[in-house]
Amino acid sequence: MPPEGSKTEHGHELQMGTNCLGGYLLSRLLEELLVRTTVVADEGTVQVVWLASTLQMRTPKGGLVWDEVKKEPKVVKDQMENYMMSKAGNLLLAHETSQRLGSQGIISVAVNPGFLKTELQRHMPGPVSFMMGLMFKAPKYGAYSELFGLLSPDITADNNGALIYPWGRIGCIPDDIKVSLKNGQEGGTGLSKAFADWCERETRQYK
Repeated sequence: MPPEGSKTEHGHELQMGTNCLGGYLLSRLLEELLVRTTVVADEGTVQVVWLASTLQMRTPKGGLVWDEVKKEPKVVKDQMENYMMSKAGNLLLAHETSQRLGSQGIISVAVNPGFLKTELQRHMPGPVSFMMGLMFKAPKYGAYSELFGLLSPDITADNNGALIYPWGRIGCIPDDIKVSLKNGQEGGTGLSKAFADWCERETRQYK
């Protein structure tokens, strides 16, 4: 986790800016190319993969702490919670992308790559980092999860918007986050749509 108060060059909380806004902008910049590619590619092979995490741990109810006045995610004191919100945000974006582009033949899924030994632990207290090093897997295992999300024939239009578990299997989206994926008429909160709208507003000027 980065030190508390870390921000991107554009003033966003660092983890949300890196994990969600950056990926969202890239996907939007590539969107026209992705749509064109569906014309010549095999069905179900044009995909967008977003990186989530183990969303049952330290993730606020619904995935995000949302500011209803400002219509944006809040930044909290707990850096791990900020991190988990950015990971839940990617699941919300995977869902919204599947809703927006699924009819055009594009599949969008979120992948939990698993617990991995990476530079993410470099700011952790020594004992915590040491224990993580003992228990976590090598980074290549995360790649296995991601490649499953991208290449597996199990990923089809029928499970567009799915959450992939390590090290390559279709998992279950937590019930509280399922509510965020639905709009009010469906009995949900509409949080995923509100979050995608925020990402659009924050990145529009860079397209």
